[in-house]
Amino acid sequence: MKRSAPKRRAPIARSPMKRRAKPIPNRNPARRAKLFERNFGDHGAFIRARPCVVPGCKATPIQAAHVRARGMGGCGGDKRDLVPLCSSHHGEQEGRTEWFGAKYSIDLHQIAAGLWRDHYPEGEPGNE
Repeated sequence: MKRSAPKRRAPIARSPMKRRAKPIPNRNPARRAKLFERNFGDHGAFIRARPCVVPGCKATPIQAAHVRARGMGGCGGDKRDLVPLCSSHHGEQEGRTEWFGAKYSIDLHQIAAGLWRDHYPEGEPGNE
């Protein structure tokens, strides 16, 4: 007995997407500044003033990227684990630090530790 091919269903008719009446408002700037201060502090500004750590990359703007994110077993807010990355490399690095380091032959943990020592040669202020 010969089987017939299954019948294909017609695609569901969907209405075109509606545009929003009003643009989505930006985040509360005071809340955003408070979150940035908690996550990065003045060390974040120090990091963002540096070039991207990937050899040969001259892209801007620079973002302060956590080497060990919360999902990787880090605390997610440790300022010692920040490295400067451009936005495209930061997106590529997210959650794949070891792979990213091997791809570009860099050790992000070592770079982060060196940048912390450069910024606070006598130790972090307030921790004497």
